[in-house]
Amino acid sequence: MAEVHDRVKEYNERIRGKMKMEYDRRNKVDNSKHPKVGDRVYMLSPKEKAMSAHPKLTCDWAGPFRVIEASENSAVNSRIGENVEPIRVQFDMLRIVPPYISNDLIDTVTSREAPKSAQRATKVIWNTLVEEGCLNDVKLGELAGIQFPGAFSQKPMGSLWNAWRAASISIRMDLDMASKIKFWKDGAVCLDEEALQIVLRVAYSKCLDWTEFVCMTDGVRKHEKIESFGFEKTYDSALKKLKKELEEEEKKKRQIKQGPTAFAALASAALLEKDGPKRGITTRVATSFKQLREILTEWTTHAIWITVWRKDKNFKEEEICEIVKARGQHLAEGGQVVTAWPPVIEKNVENRKSMVEIWSMLDETIKRQGSSIVRQAQR
Repeated sequence: MAEVHDRVKEYNERIRGKMKMEYDRRNKVDNSKHPKVGDRVYMLSPKEKAMSAHPKLTCDWAGPFRVIEASENSAVNSRIGENVEPIRVQFDMLRIVPPYISNDLIDTVTSREAPKSAQRATKVIWNTLVEEGCLNDVKLGELAGIQFPGAFSQKPMGSLWNAWRAASISIRMDLDMASKIKFWKDGAVCLDEEALQIVLRVAYSKCLDWTEFVCMTDGVRKHEKIESFGFEKTYDSALKKLKKELEEEEKKKRQIKQGPTAFAALASAALLEKDGPKRGITTRVATSFKQLREILTEWTTHAIWITVWRKDKNFKEEEICEIVKARGQHLAEGGQVVTAWPPVIEKNVENRKSMVEIWSMLDETIKRQGSSIVRQAQR
């Protein structure tokens, strides 16, 4: 009987493989373009247009989501910025988000949900960190800038929720030590945003899960209540302030790159290019994103990159990605980047309007990497 089961299982797997190969051939599936773990994706909501009175004006893509697990034909995706249950979706319902597009959330009226039989219990890291051992050895006294009375500073942080509650009481300047101890023993809850930022920073530096969460999450829109308390806005604000603080510290640690200035100019600066380097500034004319990409690979010794965006409607996605990647690498090496929009003149108004969206995306992406943005003549 066991041999029969094995033969049936082998036959089913062989048939399933043939069906998948036929499906991939018929639909021209390119396995190399499937989402991988860590990719950002948009997810299709099939019922969205059917539920709308104006289907042609309806966007049926929601996101972005983060791919946290991938198989041969599907991926498990977690909504960026929200504490919601991850969901598994087949690849043909996902689209990879290019790096120059921000994490601004796009919502749909309808949503996809995993079957209840397949849902897993949500991991509530606020209350389970003690069981996992992440913060077992961390004391309340390690919360910088918050003074705890006497032996309270040697008390273990416990869960993040308990640490936040204790920090919110101790950070208050309108209470004496006796009142703070009484409030703590009575279980008082007076949640403070600054205290949460300090607690999150300690969790970020002590726990790998929290390091990953802080680095990969841009904001918090939803979170389940704890002890009947909702705190999404406070949590979102504290997280964003912590991320900004960490980014500023990272910038200060970077060694400032020394070297000449490079200027990627429009065709009107051809004479500057012809004159060659002057006063430490090298000018190159680039009329397309393709030329700009090629020029950036030659500027490895230049410390400052100044770029006027091109009015090039025939750009390719890989050209934009390479430009963003090159600038990110330049900033990581201590370089500086300045961008500007081309000036408005009567003959280029219409062409300019068609490029505003891509310029804005590039500026926002580079700004998050830590550069200077100069938007000249936006209107």
